[in-house]
Amino acid sequence: MPEDFPTVTAAALQQDLGYGDESSVRRSVNRLRDQIVEIFDQAGWTPCDLIEDIPGFGYRFAPDAVEIMILKGTPVGRPG
Repeated sequence: MPEDFPTVTAAALQQDLGYGDESSVRRSVNRLRDQIVEIFDQAGWTPCDLIEDIPGFGYRFAPDAVEIMILKGTPVGRPG
């Protein structure tokens, strides 16, 4: 469900990951996207848009491109 994939803002990523500014975060996200496409291509898979950019809200994993697996013994619930 899409609501299970909350967004995180560039400002929050900047603070949490210690980037100098939000544009550095955006460049890093774009590099990560390029790396994902390259890995998918090398594996013979069709590249997908794994990371969504939702203007005004932030970034998140694309709900239709991600499968969540809960491992035995892993606590279930939302953080915080």
